Formats: sequence, C-alpha cells, structure tokens
Amino acid sequence: MALIPKHTTLHKRTRQAAGCKRSAVNKTEIRTGFNARDGFLNHSFLPLAEPKAEFCNRKKTEHEFFTSLKNLSNLFGFDVLDVSEFIFPYNILLAFQHAEKKIHEKDASLHLLITKSDDESITLATAKICNTGQTLYYMPVEPLAKRINQKRHRASAELVLSVFAYLYQILKIPFHTNDCSYVGSTYACIEEQLGDNRSEYSKNEFRDMRATLRQMKKESAKLEKQIADARHVKEWERRIHLFHPKNEWEKNMLACANDFFELFRQFPNRNLFKNIFPELFLEEEDNNAYPDTYISFSWSLEGWLDEQLVEWVNISLQEAELHEPVVLQFFDTPQKKIDNDISFEERIFKNLNTLAALLNEWT
Repeated sequence: MALIPKHTTLHKRTRQAAGCKRSAVNKTEIRTGFNARDGFLNHSFLPLAEPKAEFCNRKKTEHEFFTSLKNLSNLFGFDVLDVSEFIFPYNILLAFQHAEKKIHEKDASLHLLITKSDDESITLATAKICNTGQTLYYMPVEPLAKRINQKRHRASAELVLSVFAYLYQILKIPFHTNDCSYVGSTYACIEEQLGDNRSEYSKNEFRDMRATLRQMKKESAKLEKQIADARHVKEWERRIHLFHPKNEWEKNMLACANDFFELFRQFPNRNLFKNIFPELFLEEEDNNAYPDTYISFSWSLEGWLDEQLVEWVNISLQEAELHEPVVLQFFDTPQKKIDNDISFEERIFKNLNTLAALLNEWT
C-alpha cells in the first residue's frame, strides 16, 4: 500500500490543474449511527482568568462533570482527586488531569475527553483511536476487470466479486467512478490536467493515456453495477466452500476472503465509517482528510495513472489531519466494563492491506 509521506516533491506534470478541487464530502452518506453524543468539546481545559462561555452554568457543569468522573473512577479503580479547595473551573482542570493520568496508567492508548451533547449536558468519555499508519487503502479493480470473463479465472473472480460487494455494500467504501468521491474527483482532475498539458507529451503518449482513462471509465462502470448486486454477498459463503485453490495465490485469496467473511458474520451490518467522527477535530475545513481520501476503490496500483493519483494525493494530504476510526465510551451513566474495542477496524485495515497486495499480484 502507498504511504502518505510527510513531504513530497511536486513534479511539473502533477501540478494542480486550474479550477480542480476535491469534491465536498457528502457526510450524510459516510457517517452513520450518530446520536446526540456527537457534539464534542475538542480543547483541553487551560487556566483562565474567568470561566469559558461553554461552562457559564457552573453548578450544572460541576454536577455533570463530577458525576461522570465518579462513574469513570469506579470502572477504572482509582480515587477521585479532592479539589474542594479550588474554585471553578480550576477544580475541573485538576480533577481532569488527575483522571487522565490514572487512565493512562491503565492503558496508554486511551484518551480522555470532555464531551458536550446537543442538549448541552457535559460528560467524560474515553477514546481509542485506530492507527491507519498514514496508508492509502485503495482497492484496485483493474485486476478483476481483466479476468472476470476468463474461464480459467471464473472461480477466483467470483470470490473477489463477493469480497468487493461486501466492501461496497456493507462497509460503504466509495467507488472511484463517482465524481463526488475523493478518488473520483482526483481522476477527473488528472484527466483535465492531461488535456491542459497536451503539448508536454508525445502523440503516442497522449493517445495511450487517453485510452487508459477511457478504459478505466468503461470497465469501472460495469464493475460497479456488478458489485452493487446483493446476490454476490448472498453467494459469498457458498463460493468460499466451493473454492478449491490451485496455486499459492488462490490459497492466499481464499484465506483473505475467509477473514473478511468472518468479520461480516460477526458484524453483519457494521460499516467502516461508523466510528469516524470529524467533530473530534477543530482544524480548518481544508486541513482535514476525510475517510474517502485514504479508503476507496481505485482503478489500478501500477502504471502512470496510479503514479499520478498517489502523487496528487500525497501533495494534497501532506499537511492534513487524518480522520481515523475512534471508539468512544461515555460516562454519563455507570459502566459495567471497559469498552473501547477497535478490533473490527484493525482487522479490516489489515485485510484491506492484504487484499490490495493480492490483487496487484494476480496473474
């Protein structure tokens, strides 16, 4: 998989085409399962001359904060710091810092947050972030397009179709033929740039590049219709049972399909974007990398078009803040157990990495 580097060099042929910008993310389509808990206070409390406006209702804020702190301390097994001698909001600041230290002693990967819901109530929450490793999880469809009608690859192609259908229908991974998706809009920019810079290429180069773009559009449109067919998810388990690998690649592909199917069986309706919360970030809009920037279908992982795509994305994202999956547990009520399980997301990203490599090795 391609990495998102901290720094990258801009080549003459990959400069930003005039007028090309990434499409606005349709957050309604990507974000699901939200409730009133999704308004977040994203700052840490700092010593202030006077209370912040968000906490002007001192008694209500203190009551809600210390109630949730008691719930948190009971679950994690530590004593709440006595801050009765300190005035508001320093009492909250000191109690929060003490609790944060105790949480880190239990699990250094946990973050402690103060959250505010739509009804203005305050509560503590723990958060565990799934580290995506600054990786572009782009699933190439060209390998399947080349083999889907070949008799000797029929069983493998059907197995890959079922996996793709799961990624598309259940996980909700965006498809690159949609100009509203990040990768789709980037391909559109690359095509526009190619036309604007036609004089920089030889006649044969330009013809071949245009042919690649036409093929991508035609074949990708066909594949999107197929992976949108619910039949391929329904047939998935049967295809796994009937698949008999003839070589090492098919053996590895079967194992990958099995891993995805086990996740589907354990989490039949879980999509990949359920636990991604842009509200946790306060950065400027243009400095945010939404999930569709690094999780998507794409055409290929090799060739000039992929090189252009990856370099374009690297330039776009080198200063961006990635929105990664975050599992939250709220403490407005007593909790029976610590519940910040990110195993689903970790397994998905691991399997996506494996799948992309297998598709690129398909012979």
